[in-house]
This record gives sequence, C-alpha cells and structure tokens, in this order.
Amino acid sequence: MQTKFMTVINSGKPAVAIFVHDYLARSMVFIDRQVRGLSSQYDILVLCANDYNKELFPFSPLVAKNKTLAERIIGRLRRILFSKYIISSRSQFHAWKHAAVAHRIRLIHAHFGPDALEILPVAKSLKIPLLVTFHGYDASRLLRNRTYCRQLKHLFEYAEIIAVSELIQSRLVGLGADPKRVHLLHIGVPSNPKAIQRKPICEKIAAQQDVVFLQISSFVEKKGHYYTLSAFAELVKECNNCRLILAGDGPLRVKMEELAIALGISDRVSFPGWLMGDQAKWDLLERCDIFVHHSVTASDGDQEGIPTAILEAMQTGMPVITSRHAGIPELIIDGVNGYLVNERDIANYVMKMKQVISAPTAELISNAKSTIIDRFNLETQNQKLSHIYRRILDAEKC
Repeated sequence: MQTKFMTVINSGKPAVAIFVHDYLARSMVFIDRQVRGLSSQYDILVLCANDYNKELFPFSPLVAKNKTLAERIIGRLRRILFSKYIISSRSQFHAWKHAAVAHRIRLIHAHFGPDALEILPVAKSLKIPLLVTFHGYDASRLLRNRTYCRQLKHLFEYAEIIAVSELIQSRLVGLGADPKRVHLLHIGVPSNPKAIQRKPICEKIAAQQDVVFLQISSFVEKKGHYYTLSAFAELVKECNNCRLILAGDGPLRVKMEELAIALGISDRVSFPGWLMGDQAKWDLLERCDIFVHHSVTASDGDQEGIPTAILEAMQTGMPVITSRHAGIPELIIDGVNGYLVNERDIANYVMKMKQVISAPTAELISNAKSTIIDRFNLETQNQKLSHIYRRILDAEKC
C-alpha cells in the first residue's frame, strides 16, 4: 500500500485531510464530488485504509494504509480488551499522522461514524480539529451496538458533526452530541450537463410505446427492490406496456433476478449492473420515464440518509415515487414534487405508479427541479461545507 509522501508545495490554501476507510466504494460518488468541489479552495489530502476503485475515483495525493493479518488479529484482541468498536493499528496511526504532518493538515474531515473513530487518535495527537459526516447506517443500524454508542461519546467530546438529514441530526443530539456542534448539511448533486427533453408519458401511451420505470442503487435490503418488483408485477396486469430497469449490483441481485422470474415479469425487467461513470447514469436517466426507490428499514435497522439517486432523478425531470423513510420526507412532499408511500405498502405503491402514468406531471416535475436547485444543489452545498471548514479553522486561530 502507498505510504511514501511527496514533497508538499505550500499553495497558501488551508490543508484539509479527507478520511474514509474505503476510498471509494462505487456508491460513494457524493464524497468524490465533495472532494473535487472543494479542491479549488483547499489543499486536499485523502487518507484511507483501502484505495478501491482508483479508476473510477482517481485522486492525488492519497495515502492508503491497511492492517496486516497480524494487526487484524491484535486489533480484535485490543477491541475486546478495551471495549472498543473499532481501533486503528499502530502502523496506520503512524502512517496517517506522518502524512498529515507532511501535508501541514489543519483539519480532518471523516465520513461515517466508524471511520471517524479510526482517525480520532491522529486528530487528538496532532491537536487539530476533526469534523465527521454521518450518512445513514452509522446513525441507524450501528446504534444497536452498545460498544459503538459508548465510543461515540468520546467522539462527540472532540469532534464537530455533520448530519445529512434532520432525522440523523436529532438522533445524534439524542445520543449526547452538543446541538451547537451538529450541523445539518444535505448532500448535493451537480447541475445536469445537458437538458433532457423526455416525451410526455401520455404521448408514449397513445403511441403504444413502453413506459420505463428505473431504479439505480445497490442491491441491499434497505433499497426495497422486493417491494418494487412486487408492485411492478401488479401494475403490468393492467398496464402491459411498462418496463422496469434495476441498475446496480450487490448481494441481493441474484435473489431479485430470481424473484422477477417467480413473479412472471422477467421479460419486462432488466438488470444492467453498475453504471460506469456519471455519463452512463445520465444516459440511462434520459431514456427512462419514472424513477422508483422504495427505501425500507432493513431487518438489522439499517436506514438511508437521503438517497443521492433520487436527487439526480428529480434534477433531470423524472417524476419520483419513493417511500416515507428516514430523511426522504425532508426532500419529497407527496403530490407536490414527487410521490410518497409508506414503507412496504405495495397496494399504494401500485396506485402511485398508475397515477404517474395517467396524471399530468409537468407541475410536479417543475417543483422537483426547483427543490434541487434551491436546497440540494452541489455547488451551494459545497459552499456551505466550506463555510463550516472556515469557521472551524478560524476558531483554531483564536
């Protein structure tokens, strides 16, 4: 793994380290967008344990340091002995600290609660501020783990917090985070590089053309593919000119492909896999008519923040049908800028699908675009994040 460091040129910009254990999982495009968006204002250094998907998210400088097998074994024993949810190894601590010193880092911004716990010792040893963004599972499923929650108390004493939804914000405050040090910052999406002009759904039906539903997400339980497939199977009993595309990959993909066969709709459902890059995503969004994303609370308690894919679909002018789940109602107002159904409510899910096909959507689409421009625009959200950075850095000077 990469552990050598380049000579650092002092650009005059404040130096900030971004820490995430895995840089980057395919679903973490929102982190890549933040990093690149802030690079004009800050000297960014990425610290991580694993440098995954470098062809999708190339970035430099980046310092990756994973644990050896021996360190993983020792780490398990140390976690038990010291009652910790997660602990970085000594070699990781020294590699990340060395890199932070070499690059004159003044602030560390970690993504996800467990990742922040890994890098916390480095921030403390250097006496530099730590900022942590909580995105979803780290403020839902993991809160069932008492050891994790106890360790979060120490994080809250040192770090400032970003929550990507009001629900996550209230949970963290309920766990003991200082409300004055918890910032609400929604994820933003970039302006679409080209205008998308879709044929109105009513015209497609009149011309006996297919109406295409789309979901883009990982195949995990909280993404609700089971309910989307079940609802779609009911829909096509009456609307036989509909198709469904489920883009993405993950542990439940094969199971969902088998479900499509069992429901008798495999000829109407396609599974194209991961989309390689933003352009492939925009191209697919352009070809489809209606976006669906039935998020649910998983059996282990895992929940979303606000799915980025929904933001992207709204921004391109697609009507969205989604669920009253986690932070989604902070984005969607039912019947105003999209449609909401309760989690696992297949009957109403089918009804909303029929409603989108049959009812005019021009006003709803206009409202959806305005929502993204006004509250979830990437450039605006990155500027808000920069203000948080600047305030923290200015406070350190005092």
